[in-house]
Amino acid sequence: MKFISDKLSKMHPLDILFRAMILSIGLLFFGFAAWQAVGSIRTIMTYDRYSAEVKSCRSDSSPNARFSFYSCDVRYQVDSGRRSASVDKLLFSYDEGDQLDIYIGRGEQYSVRAGGFVGLWGIPTLLSVIGTAFFAFAVWPSKEKRT
Repeated sequence: MKFISDKLSKMHPLDILFRAMILSIGLLFFGFAAWQAVGSIRTIMTYDRYSAEVKSCRSDSSPNARFSFYSCDVRYQVDSGRRSASVDKLLFSYDEGDQLDIYIGRGEQYSVRAGGFVGLWGIPTLLSVIGTAFFAFAVWPSKEKRT
């Protein structure tokens, strides 16, 4: 604890304030990453997993957009026969006939989520990396001035 108080006593108050702000931004990113990870874990535990075949994909944004989400119509096999579903908010466009892992909500809560690493863990991983960058910048030691 003495090490931290010695370091803080040598820092300018604005430097401490700036580092606290950067650290809080990093912690916010970690919080959102944890929230998304809990949602992915809940999906794995409470939804049924199927392998689906892509029928068609379309973009939900304008052709000039830099970043697009895709929506794909898929077919999958259950015990009672073949069913169709629509998977929204995909980061990649899939071709007709491609296989896609999906998770479908049980019972009344019919919802479809994309499976695989990118579908379940892409956003939590990205947010964690951004949070780590902010956190590292906030705690990185500053160069001490020589007198």
